[in-house]
Amino acid sequence: MDVERVGIVNERELLRKFREPMVWFLALLSVLWLVGCAALLFLQGFSRFSHFSLPDSVLVAAITTTTANVLAMLVVVVKFIFPGRK
Repeated sequence: MDVERVGIVNERELLRKFREPMVWFLALLSVLWLVGCAALLFLQGFSRFSHFSLPDSVLVAAITTTTANVLAMLVVVVKFIFPGRK
């Protein structure tokens, strides 16, 4: 019983220690994702001036996969910060 309590206390200390850096990392990742998607859309929109052109399917695939990766990272971090009952 004591070993189990010590494990729970250590887990809580680790969560307290890493919670804020993980939230900041996720926020930074989300901002970079938004900037990257906005840059792709901006360059695609002004392709006459920048000579940057992507087919529509490539643009949709890039934005969709990037969004899926960021959302998956969010799920992983949230599940780590708020673990379910064992």
